Amino acid sequence: LVASALMGVTAYVAQTLLASLIGDVVATMAAVGLGAAVYGVVILLIGGIDATDISSLPKGYLLVRLLKKLHLLRTASTVEEE
Repeated sequence: LVASALMGVTAYVAQTLLASLIGDVVATMAAVGLGAAVYGVVILLIGGIDATDISSLPKGYLLVRLLKKLHLLRTASTVEEE
């Protein structure tokens, strides 16, 4: 819910600000792209998608390495077996 709300606000504000500068069509495309990027980052930061989910994608291990390097992916805490 948080990620989708932030995505919507970002897209609305971006479209509103950019429409007068670059035209409606280009502003809408940019706003959708920016909103999607914000959604993805927020989902990663709140833990909605973890390394296991991303690793299951083709070449996901590369994406996991990149996201960890950018500090956008939470590392799962490991539970030690006794």
